[in-house]
Amino acid sequence: SSGINAEYGGEFKIPRPTGGGQTHQLLSWAAEQLHWDIGFSYVYPQIYSELSLPDQEENDRMIEKGIAKVCNNLDILEKEYLHNLEWLLGSELTIADTSVACII
Repeated sequence: SSGINAEYGGEFKIPRPTGGGQTHQLLSWAAEQLHWDIGFSYVYPQIYSELSLPDQEENDRMIEKGIAKVCNNLDILEKEYLHNLEWLLGSELTIADTSVACII
């Protein structure tokens, strides 16, 4: 045996969450909804002038709504996934955890 198996001993396994499409569902949600709400509704309008509204009061209102959306998304993650699990899809780290963490 070579590579990671030889160096660390044992067999290298990629975690396989139960439920089939759960990983895909979370990846899609993170890439679409979570990224939009965190990025375009909250962070980007504060740091990129081309992604902010011309009127500062309007921009501030959009950011306030973005904060509410971010809080709602974090509540969803906590209540629907993390309330009794170590990771989003169970007891092992998956690509869904990594993707969500990178966006947050």
